[in-house]
Amino acid sequence: HVAGSVWKERSMCIDDRIRDIAQVEVAAYERLKSSIDAAWLKFLQFDEMTEELVQKVGHDFLSSSVSNVLPENNEHGTDPITSTRQSSLVSGMTCLLSLLTIGDFDEVINLCNKILLTLKGGKLDNGDKKSRNACLFLLPACCYAYTNIMCRKWETMKLGNTMGRHTASAFAVKDLFSPILDSITELVNLDDWANIDAIAQCCVLLCDGRRLLRLANNVLPHAIKTLMRNSGAAISSDERSVISRVTSIFVDACEIPTVRVINLKRRPDRLLDFMADAAKEQLLVIKGPAKLRSKSQVKKNANAIVSPSSIDVNEACSGYDAFDGQCGADELDDQLLERLAGDGALSDFIRAKWRPGDLRAFDREARNGNELVATSITERACALSHIASWMGVEQSLSPVVNAGEVDGYEQKVIRMFKISGFARGPALLHKNTDMEPAPVCVVLE
Repeated sequence: HVAGSVWKERSMCIDDRIRDIAQVEVAAYERLKSSIDAAWLKFLQFDEMTEELVQKVGHDFLSSSVSNVLPENNEHGTDPITSTRQSSLVSGMTCLLSLLTIGDFDEVINLCNKILLTLKGGKLDNGDKKSRNACLFLLPACCYAYTNIMCRKWETMKLGNTMGRHTASAFAVKDLFSPILDSITELVNLDDWANIDAIAQCCVLLCDGRRLLRLANNVLPHAIKTLMRNSGAAISSDERSVISRVTSIFVDACEIPTVRVINLKRRPDRLLDFMADAAKEQLLVIKGPAKLRSKSQVKKNANAIVSPSSIDVNEACSGYDAFDGQCGADELDDQLLERLAGDGALSDFIRAKWRPGDLRAFDREARNGNELVATSITERACALSHIASWMGVEQSLSPVVNAGEVDGYEQKVIRMFKISGFARGPALLHKNTDMEPAPVCVVLE
């Protein structure tokens, strides 16, 4: 309806190109109003459209879209399973459009909490798995609506602040969706393939590479083993189809570039801007800095055989904020000690002095000469952040051997979540002319 109003205004434009296109769109809108499925539009006119009226329409359709899914909204006593099978896609799209029409993120969170309570109720009552999980297909719709509404809210907050930085405003933005998604994930079993499908979609919509990697680590080995173990008639064709689709979702997600971002904890505004751009560009994002390991520690663990179950891949290889250089030397040492995996000191990673003239090949503004200068606190913190990020890259791509088991296809898929893609095209060096496409990891600051 909002789009129809915009196109009607453009249909009076003096530019005939814009006017002709707008008239086509207005005609399409009129056909939509006259159709049976859009009976609700017949009573609305352009001049009657107000924010309150639009929100009322949104609330009415939201209630209708979830009435056959959430028990407390089911006034007609219909079977939620049957309704979901027949119209899950339609209900999901209606729910999404209703939430976007209302434009209130609190409404999204309330619906997500209802989904969570429905799951918890079914879990406690030992209800039918399909019945208690029938509502989870609404979760991706809620996630998409939440990310779009929050992006608009953040842009509005920035427009209201003309003082330059928006750091204070960014601290007021709270992520209310992720804790609910974590709680829902804890209630879903590894065999709830359809619901794992919904959670994986949410991870992609949130650009959350860390959560998606954790989910892939838990789900993919089980899914592939289930398919291999039950290659006969042990599982139904429907279940096999769902498992295959879940596996395909992770394989498709591998094609989404994963980038590692370096961001200061005291600058959430930069991270919000980056995540908004990441959603537009369809990227998966991981906080780049990982735990630091000294050279002696790296050599010590170089030939170790480690079981994946004995380490937390996500904790070891990523997930930290950047080192902050707005502090004293002692405070930076304290930050380093908190991030060290084993023994070590600042001198293991950063030189006390460096030669700016070495940068002349990359920076024309760099000073000439061979004199050494002392490394400042901010330079040390910046260097530590990048070193920690590349150590995380190295550690996450190192082969992990699980004694007694053969890690095959699923491990290759999981490793794809840790890279940004493959380098292709003409080689920079002549000796690499015939080199195969090489994996690339992107670290952004």
